Amino acid sequence: MPARSFRDEPVEKSTPSDWSRHLLASHPAEAQGERLVLAGAKVVVPPPPAATLWRALEDLDEGRAEKLLQKASEEEVNRRGGPYASTPLGWVAQAGSTRLARTLLARSADPNIAAEKGSLPLHMAAWNGDNVELAQLLLEAGAKPDAQNAQGQTALDVATSLDELERSSPWLDVFDTSQWLVHIGNRSTGRPRLIVALSEVMGVTPSATVVEAAAAAAQALSQASLPAGAGAGKADGDDSMAVDGAPEANPEAGAEAAEDEASQEEAVVEELGAGEASAGQPSE
Repeated sequence: MPARSFRDEPVEKSTPSDWSRHLLASHPAEAQGERLVLAGAKVVVPPPPAATLWRALEDLDEGRAEKLLQKASEEEVNRRGGPYASTPLGWVAQAGSTRLARTLLARSADPNIAAEKGSLPLHMAAWNGDNVELAQLLLEAGAKPDAQNAQGQTALDVATSLDELERSSPWLDVFDTSQWLVHIGNRSTGRPRLIVALSEVMGVTPSATVVEAAAAAAQALSQASLPAGAGAGKADGDDSMAVDGAPEANPEAGAEAAEDEASQEEAVVEELGAGEASAGQPSE
Protein backbone atom coordinates (compact mmCIF):
# COMPACT_ATOMS: atom_id res chain seq x y z
CA MET A 1 0.00 0.00 0.00
CA PRO A 2 1.54 3.31 -1.05
CA ALA A 3 2.25 5.99 1.53
CA ARG A 4 -0.32 8.78 1.65
CA SER A 5 -0.10 12.43 2.62
CA PHE A 6 -2.32 14.28 5.11
CA ARG A 7 -4.64 15.01 2.16
CA ASP A 8 -4.90 11.27 1.53
CA GLU A 9 -3.01 11.65 -1.73
CA PRO A 10 -0.32 9.20 -2.82
CA VAL A 11 3.16 10.29 -1.84
CA GLU A 12 6.04 9.85 -4.24
CA LYS A 13 8.42 7.12 -3.18
CA SER A 14 11.33 9.54 -3.53
CA THR A 15 10.14 11.36 -0.40
CA PRO A 16 11.31 9.40 2.68
CA SER A 17 8.94 9.01 5.59
CA ASP A 18 11.83 9.26 8.03
CA TRP A 19 13.11 12.51 6.56
CA SER A 20 14.61 13.60 9.89
CA ARG A 21 17.24 10.88 9.53
CA HIS A 22 18.23 12.17 6.11
CA LEU A 23 19.42 15.57 7.29
CA LEU A 24 22.85 15.83 5.70
CA ALA A 25 25.31 18.68 5.76
CA SER A 26 26.37 19.93 2.34
CA HIS A 27 28.30 22.88 0.93
CA PRO A 28 29.48 24.27 4.29
CA ALA A 29 30.68 27.81 4.82
CA GLU A 30 29.03 29.38 1.76
CA ALA A 31 28.50 33.11 1.72
CA GLN A 32 24.74 32.83 2.28
CA GLY A 33 25.11 30.30 5.06
CA GLU A 34 25.51 26.56 5.37
CA ARG A 35 23.35 24.53 3.00
CA LEU A 36 21.55 21.43 4.22
CA VAL A 37 20.04 18.66 2.19
CA LEU A 38 16.62 17.79 3.53
CA ALA A 39 14.69 15.10 1.65
CA GLY A 40 16.38 16.17 -1.55
CA ALA A 41 15.67 19.89 -1.10
CA LYS A 42 18.35 22.47 -0.40
CA VAL A 43 17.62 24.71 2.57
CA VAL A 44 19.72 27.81 3.24
CA VAL A 45 20.50 28.31 6.91
CA PRO A 46 21.62 31.86 7.73
CA PRO A 47 25.02 32.25 9.39
CA PRO A 48 25.16 32.81 13.16
CA PRO A 49 24.64 36.41 14.24
CA ALA A 50 27.71 38.58 14.52
CA ALA A 51 29.22 39.02 17.96
CA THR A 52 27.78 42.03 19.74
CA LEU A 53 28.93 43.95 22.77
CA TRP A 54 25.89 43.00 24.80
CA ARG A 55 26.28 39.32 23.96
CA ALA A 56 29.86 39.41 25.22
CA LEU A 57 28.81 41.29 28.35
CA GLU A 58 25.99 38.87 29.17
CA ASP A 59 28.40 35.97 28.75
CA LEU A 60 30.97 37.83 30.89
CA ASP A 61 33.49 37.16 28.13
CA GLU A 62 35.87 39.85 29.31
CA GLY A 63 38.44 39.37 26.54
CA ARG A 64 35.89 39.60 23.72
CA ALA A 65 34.06 42.48 25.37
CA GLU A 66 37.27 44.49 25.66
CA LYS A 67 38.03 43.96 21.96
CA LEU A 68 34.53 45.12 20.99
CA LEU A 69 34.79 48.12 23.29
CA GLN A 70 37.89 49.31 21.46
CA LYS A 71 35.71 50.00 18.41
CA ALA A 72 32.54 51.05 20.26
CA SER A 73 31.32 54.62 20.15
CA GLU A 74 30.32 56.57 23.26
CA GLU A 75 26.67 56.07 22.31
CA GLU A 76 27.15 52.28 22.17
CA VAL A 77 29.01 52.28 25.48
CA ASN A 78 26.04 53.94 27.18
CA ARG A 79 23.23 52.22 25.25
CA ARG A 80 20.80 50.43 27.53
CA GLY A 81 20.06 46.77 27.02
CA GLY A 82 20.31 43.37 28.66
CA PRO A 83 17.90 41.76 31.14
CA TYR A 84 17.57 44.90 33.27
CA ALA A 85 17.58 47.47 30.46
CA SER A 86 20.64 49.00 32.06
CA THR A 87 23.78 50.47 30.60
CA PRO A 88 26.70 48.09 30.06
CA LEU A 89 28.28 49.64 33.16
CA GLY A 90 25.23 48.74 35.24
CA TRP A 91 25.30 45.17 33.98
CA VAL A 92 28.98 44.57 34.78
CA ALA A 93 28.47 46.27 38.16
CA GLN A 94 25.82 43.75 39.20
CA ALA A 95 28.02 40.97 37.81
CA GLY A 96 30.93 42.17 39.95
CA SER A 97 33.40 42.58 37.07
CA THR A 98 35.80 45.30 38.16
CA ARG A 99 37.91 44.66 35.07
CA LEU A 100 35.08 45.40 32.62
CA ALA A 101 33.86 48.34 34.71
CA ARG A 102 37.32 49.88 34.48
CA THR A 103 37.40 49.31 30.71
CA LEU A 104 33.94 50.86 30.24
CA LEU A 105 34.81 53.93 32.31
CA ALA A 106 37.94 54.39 30.21
CA ARG A 107 35.63 54.42 27.17
CA SER A 108 33.49 57.25 28.63
CA ALA A 109 30.80 55.17 30.29
CA ASP A 110 28.48 57.35 32.40
CA PRO A 111 28.07 56.04 35.98
CA ASN A 112 24.91 58.10 36.51
CA ILE A 113 22.62 56.61 33.85
CA ALA A 114 19.86 54.60 35.49
CA ALA A 115 18.38 51.34 34.28
CA GLU A 116 14.79 51.19 33.11
CA LYS A 117 13.49 50.61 36.66
CA GLY A 118 15.66 53.28 38.24
CA SER A 119 18.72 51.48 39.60
CA LEU A 120 22.06 53.11 38.88
CA PRO A 121 25.34 51.22 38.49
CA LEU A 122 26.20 51.98 42.13
CA HIS A 123 22.93 50.40 43.27
CA MET A 124 23.56 47.39 41.06
CA ALA A 125 27.06 46.94 42.47
CA ALA A 126 25.42 46.21 45.83
CA TRP A 127 23.10 43.53 44.49
CA ASN A 128 25.30 40.46 44.39
CA GLY A 129 28.13 40.85 46.84
CA ASP A 130 30.52 42.88 48.94
CA ASN A 131 31.87 44.66 45.84
CA VAL A 132 33.63 47.49 47.62
CA GLU A 133 36.45 47.85 45.07
CA LEU A 134 33.95 48.19 42.23
CA ALA A 135 31.87 50.72 44.18
CA GLN A 136 34.97 52.80 44.91
CA LEU A 137 35.81 52.74 41.20
CA LEU A 138 32.34 54.07 40.36
CA LEU A 139 32.55 56.77 43.04
CA GLU A 140 35.92 57.91 41.72
CA ALA A 141 34.35 58.16 38.25
CA GLY A 142 31.65 60.50 39.56
CA ALA A 143 28.83 58.22 40.66
CA LYS A 144 26.47 60.05 43.01
CA PRO A 145 26.21 58.19 46.34
CA ASP A 146 22.95 59.94 47.28
CA ALA A 147 21.15 59.05 44.02
CA GLN A 148 17.93 57.11 44.61
CA ASN A 149 16.31 54.26 42.71
CA ALA A 150 12.58 53.96 41.96
CA GLN A 151 11.94 52.89 45.58
CA GLY A 152 13.71 55.95 46.96
CA GLN A 153 16.73 53.95 48.13
CA THR A 154 20.35 54.97 47.93
CA ALA A 155 23.08 52.44 47.23
CA LEU A 156 23.79 52.39 50.97
CA ASP A 157 20.13 51.55 51.67
CA VAL A 158 20.25 48.69 49.17
CA ALA A 159 23.49 47.31 50.59
CA THR A 160 22.20 47.52 54.16
CA SER A 161 18.87 45.81 53.45
CA LEU A 162 20.50 42.99 51.47
CA ASP A 163 23.15 42.56 54.16
CA GLU A 164 20.49 42.15 56.83
CA LEU A 165 18.51 39.77 54.62
CA GLU A 166 21.48 37.49 53.94
CA ARG A 167 22.57 37.39 57.58
CA SER A 168 19.13 36.72 59.02
CA SER A 169 17.64 34.41 56.38
CA PRO A 170 18.29 30.64 56.18
CA TRP A 171 18.15 30.79 52.38
CA LEU A 172 21.66 29.34 52.03
CA ASP A 173 20.48 26.23 53.89
CA VAL A 174 17.06 26.04 52.24
CA PHE A 175 18.00 26.45 48.58
CA ASP A 176 20.65 24.78 46.45
CA THR A 177 23.04 27.69 45.96
CA SER A 178 26.22 25.74 45.20
CA GLN A 179 26.47 26.88 41.58
CA TRP A 180 25.71 30.48 42.48
CA LEU A 181 28.32 30.47 45.25
CA VAL A 182 30.93 29.15 42.83
CA HIS A 183 29.94 31.88 40.35
CA ILE A 184 30.50 34.63 42.91
CA GLY A 185 33.67 33.13 44.29
CA ASN A 186 32.26 31.35 47.36
CA ARG A 187 32.21 34.63 49.25
CA SER A 188 30.81 35.00 52.73
CA THR A 189 27.35 36.45 53.19
CA GLY A 190 26.70 40.12 53.79
CA ARG A 191 28.20 43.37 52.50
CA PRO A 192 30.01 44.87 55.51
CA ARG A 193 32.97 46.38 53.67
CA LEU A 194 30.69 47.96 51.09
CA ILE A 195 28.46 49.40 53.82
CA VAL A 196 31.44 50.92 55.63
CA ALA A 197 32.76 52.50 52.40
CA LEU A 198 29.36 53.94 51.39
CA SER A 199 28.69 55.14 54.95
CA GLU A 200 31.93 57.09 54.91
CA VAL A 201 30.99 58.79 51.64
CA MET A 202 27.48 59.56 52.91
CA GLY A 203 28.72 60.85 56.28
CA VAL A 204 26.95 58.09 58.20
CA THR A 205 28.38 56.09 61.08
CA PRO A 206 27.96 52.33 60.54
CA SER A 207 27.11 50.08 63.45
CA ALA A 208 29.85 48.47 65.51
CA THR A 209 28.68 45.05 64.31
CA VAL A 210 29.12 46.02 60.67
CA VAL A 211 32.54 47.56 61.34
CA GLU A 212 33.66 44.39 63.11
CA ALA A 213 32.33 42.22 60.28
CA ALA A 214 34.10 44.43 57.72
CA ALA A 215 37.41 44.04 59.55
CA ALA A 216 36.97 40.27 59.70
CA ALA A 217 36.10 40.12 55.99
CA ALA A 218 39.14 42.22 55.09
CA GLN A 219 41.39 39.97 57.17
CA ALA A 220 39.94 36.85 55.56
CA LEU A 221 40.56 38.27 52.08
CA SER A 222 44.10 39.20 53.05
CA GLN A 223 44.79 35.69 54.30
CA ALA A 224 43.26 34.17 51.17
CA SER A 225 45.52 36.28 48.93
CA LEU A 226 48.71 35.05 50.62
CA PRO A 227 50.68 32.41 48.70
CA ALA A 228 50.70 28.89 50.03
CA GLY A 229 53.04 28.53 53.01
CA ALA A 230 53.28 32.26 53.60
CA GLY A 231 53.01 33.40 57.18
CA ALA A 232 54.76 30.35 58.58
CA GLY A 233 57.47 31.48 60.95
CA LYS A 234 58.21 32.23 64.54
CA ALA A 235 55.52 33.04 67.00
CA ASP A 236 55.32 36.63 68.20
CA GLY A 237 57.51 37.35 71.20
CA ASP A 238 59.23 33.94 71.24
CA ASP A 239 62.29 33.45 69.08
CA SER A 240 62.82 29.92 70.28
CA MET A 241 59.43 28.55 69.23
CA ALA A 242 57.98 27.85 65.78
CA VAL A 243 54.40 28.74 64.82
CA ASP A 244 53.15 25.25 65.59
CA GLY A 245 54.64 25.42 69.08
CA ALA A 246 57.49 22.99 68.46
CA PRO A 247 60.94 24.17 69.73
CA GLU A 248 63.33 25.18 66.99
CA ALA A 249 66.54 23.22 66.58
CA ASN A 250 69.49 24.50 68.67
CA PRO A 251 72.83 23.19 67.32
CA GLU A 252 74.77 23.76 70.57
CA ALA A 253 72.11 22.07 72.69
CA GLY A 254 72.08 19.16 70.26
CA ALA A 255 75.84 18.68 70.54
CA GLU A 256 75.70 18.73 74.34
CA ALA A 257 72.89 16.15 74.34
CA ALA A 258 74.93 13.91 72.04
CA GLU A 259 77.96 14.12 74.37
CA ASP A 260 75.82 13.26 77.41
CA GLU A 261 74.34 10.27 75.61
CA ALA A 262 77.79 9.01 74.59
CA SER A 263 79.01 9.32 78.21
CA GLN A 264 76.02 7.36 79.45
CA GLU A 265 76.67 4.58 76.91
CA GLU A 266 80.34 4.32 77.99
CA ALA A 267 79.28 4.04 81.65
CA VAL A 268 76.88 1.23 80.82
CA VAL A 269 79.54 -0.65 78.83
CA GLU A 270 82.04 -0.36 81.70
CA GLU A 271 79.44 -1.59 84.20
CA LEU A 272 78.57 -4.60 82.04
CA GLY A 273 82.27 -5.47 81.62
CA ALA A 274 82.86 -5.38 85.33
CA GLY A 275 79.87 -7.63 85.91
CA GLU A 276 81.10 -10.23 83.41
CA ALA A 277 84.58 -10.25 85.02
CA SER A 278 83.18 -10.89 88.50
CA ALA A 279 80.92 -13.64 87.16
CA GLY A 280 83.98 -15.58 85.90
CA GLN A 281 85.72 -15.71 89.35
CA PRO A 282 84.89 -18.38 91.94
CA SER A 283 82.83 -17.25 94.85
CA GLU A 284 84.45 -17.01 98.21
